[in-house]
Amino acid sequence: MIGRVVEVQPPRFDTVNRELEGALGRFGLGLATAVPKAIMIVLGLLFSPLRWILGMGMGMGGRSAGMPPTPLQVPSTPFRVQCADGTVVHCLLRGEQRGTGIYQGADVEVRGRFTRARVLLASSVRDMASGASVRGHVPAAARYPVARGLLKVAAGLFVLLVLLQSCGMIRLGG
Repeated sequence: MIGRVVEVQPPRFDTVNRELEGALGRFGLGLATAVPKAIMIVLGLLFSPLRWILGMGMGMGGRSAGMPPTPLQVPSTPFRVQCADGTVVHCLLRGEQRGTGIYQGADVEVRGRFTRARVLLASSVRDMASGASVRGHVPAAARYPVARGLLKVAAGLFVLLVLLQSCGMIRLGG
């Protein structure tokens, strides 16, 4: 869609919910540390003076790796473009702007897709005069939080299986 930018609003910030990623990450960490924690508990029962020393490394106090991730703020820049036929299209560039900025009065070509609410979600905005383009960059942590959490669970399960196999508790692959 080609037109002229008639209004650029200040960016708004959307919070990305990463609670599920945090929960899956804590579960994966629990899987990965299950065998070492069990060994430490047995050692602590056998050698009573070591209980206090072993307890320090068992996640008793302080910030651990299983803490929930901090929420991400993703900027979105709303702007309006007037086409050659006079229609005004509401556009939204989601993410941190990479490239030149969007400014009022610029003749632009906007690429993207329309939502059901008839808002154009812009993937790129190209200035027709200079040829420079703007793209929105959304961090991968904000785009795929569930996939990252499932990857953490898979890694924890892999570590658990390797530890159990090295201890001779299970036998994999024949």
